Amino acid sequence: MLDLIQLTSKQLSKASLNDWSAEMIKLIEGGDINPLEAHAKAKAIRTALDTVLKSTEDLAQDEAMKYGAKTFEAFGAKVTLKDGATTPSYEEDSVWAELKEQLKSREELIKLAFKAKDVEIIDTITGEVVKKVSPKYSKSSISIQF
Repeated sequence: MLDLIQLTSKQLSKASLNDWSAEMIKLIEGGDINPLEAHAKAKAIRTALDTVLKSTEDLAQDEAMKYGAKTFEAFGAKVTLKDGATTPSYEEDSVWAELKEQLKSREELIKLAFKAKDVEIIDTITGEVVKKVSPKYSKSSISIQF
């Protein structure tokens, strides 16, 4: 069975957590800890903690409301209760919905032009030749799944 990670209130400070992270990175970069093993373990811990956080957020919020203040200190951490944001329901606006659909259509044309070899792509609505755009690269990554 997995043990619950035990942290004292003093260890919850930003400085303490930064120090711990820096020490771990130093050990990994120095070759004392296998970098792939450390990365896999860190991903495993994050995966487990993300599940715990998602599953307990409402309970933690209910508990925080008992403190009677929007912002307070507890267990070495600053806790702030925040109201959810209110945003317009854009989807209800027909002009917005039409523009969004036009944007999707344009993106599809750009993708076709980008992938096309020596073939011009023409927008059938405007008659415009859709020019190839330059590629945009994302950062390489490693995938670790459990």
